[in-house]
Amino acid sequence: MVAAHVRIAALDGASTVDPTCLRDLIYAYAGRGEEVEHIRVRAGPGRADILAFLDTDDAEWAMKALRIVVHKVLTGSSALRGWRIV
Repeated sequence: MVAAHVRIAALDGASTVDPTCLRDLIYAYAGRGEEVEHIRVRAGPGRADILAFLDTDDAEWAMKALRIVVHKVLTGSSALRGWRIV
């Protein structure tokens, strides 16, 4: 199992996101191939840090897989329009 981290930020710099909702969205958008096992989210004004543990031994793949899932969440959820991976 490998940990991967992604930070997202609101383009307006002030929006907030509920960490539990974001975590649930990531689980919902994660496909079987991404192997996301555990997710922790810490959110503050205008940003959120996402730490996920993926079932792999390849740290580079884990980071790429998490970025793909988070990108799917950001483009697929109307609540997160205006948020980007930074």
